[in-house]
Amino acid sequence: MRFHVVGVGPIGSLVAFHMRRTLSPKHDVSLLLRTLALAKQNREPGWPIRIEYDGVISSASGFQIETMEQYEDQVYRMVFNESGKLRLPSSRRPSPTQDQVEMERKSVQHEDIKSLFVACKAYSTSNVLRRLQPRLNRNSTIVLLQNGGLGVYEEIIDRVFRNPEERPSFVLVSNNHGAWLKSPYHIVHAGVGTLHFGIVPDGRRDFERALQDDSAPAHARVLNLDDITNGEDDPLYERYQSLRNTVAVLKGLSDLQPTWHPISTLQLHMRRKLVVNSVVNPLTAIMGCRNGDLFANINAIRLADRICGEASQIFAAEAKAQARATAENGLMPGGVYIPPALRKKPLMEEWQRVARLTATNISSMLSDVRKGKKDTEIDYFNGYLMRLAGRYGVFAPVNASLVDLVKLRTSIPLDSPV
Repeated sequence: MRFHVVGVGPIGSLVAFHMRRTLSPKHDVSLLLRTLALAKQNREPGWPIRIEYDGVISSASGFQIETMEQYEDQVYRMVFNESGKLRLPSSRRPSPTQDQVEMERKSVQHEDIKSLFVACKAYSTSNVLRRLQPRLNRNSTIVLLQNGGLGVYEEIIDRVFRNPEERPSFVLVSNNHGAWLKSPYHIVHAGVGTLHFGIVPDGRRDFERALQDDSAPAHARVLNLDDITNGEDDPLYERYQSLRNTVAVLKGLSDLQPTWHPISTLQLHMRRKLVVNSVVNPLTAIMGCRNGDLFANINAIRLADRICGEASQIFAAEAKAQARATAENGLMPGGVYIPPALRKKPLMEEWQRVARLTATNISSMLSDVRKGKKDTEIDYFNGYLMRLAGRYGVFAPVNASLVDLVKLRTSIPLDSPV
């Protein structure tokens, strides 16, 4: 089976690296790059990705390379020959120079993508999937690895895959690993974390059936791959084969400490990460500081306290609304349950824990600001909290102000001449 990775930045490279080292050679790992120019950045045989951890550098190679750039109305996979080079068709071969890479490209325009790991920025995900949509179908699986997963998924099903019957299966991931780009395809794994993931329900199959197995004690019930599909005798095997294989791959990335959760548990992890991102990213982007500078500053802590307080109120209002909806549908809610992890104090403890773990890191939003990008992920962090606040009637002025300040920061850089 072939697994594709799009968004080969720090996290995409980290996941691709461990996939290639975990999977047997009979399974291909293809890196989907935006342009041919990006493909030419790595000229070594096998397209190695290097991961540096505690000063030790490890390498994985043997990747296939595809580009989304149109080439004579086709999309091509580039294949390495024995010397590690690639060849262009003779009709389009440029005049040779010493540092030119020769390329052979095979058309894959109509080849279905079975499993797609998406690690590009939240604000570009919908556009990327729209470009790849002809190669994705109901038998495909999409893994969302980027920040802002909840808001990104909602945007995708609203703008790209509107028909539930033809929609691919989705796996949401909450990633807590810290990584940054030292040079092209050389990633520093700065903070070892976890990968929490879960399958988005599709209304056709209960992926969590094993958790309701009364024949086993509660502590022994675990999610089971056979509840996705248990073989070719399954009438929906073709539909769920890629989902089962994708989940099996995620479970096998042991060095990234993966855990498969019920979707309700995963949503809890993702909400906690949403709040961490809503504190660390905008404050570092506005102030131009490293993550660790925040928890040592009383002013930053006061702002974070207000952000976490608003988030806690929003989550409480959401839980109450869901309880009311359950009651209106004739079901008996067991009262309103608000997970303790979503209260203000635990949220404060969590963002400070992450800031200490990644103290020397530069946040992804600050990196975008420094690169002069107009788009940041603010609409998927504090902006997502604002949308929830509006939906449930919660006043969230600090989060609203941070959205405006970050957008102002990208429009009028602090270091612009006056």
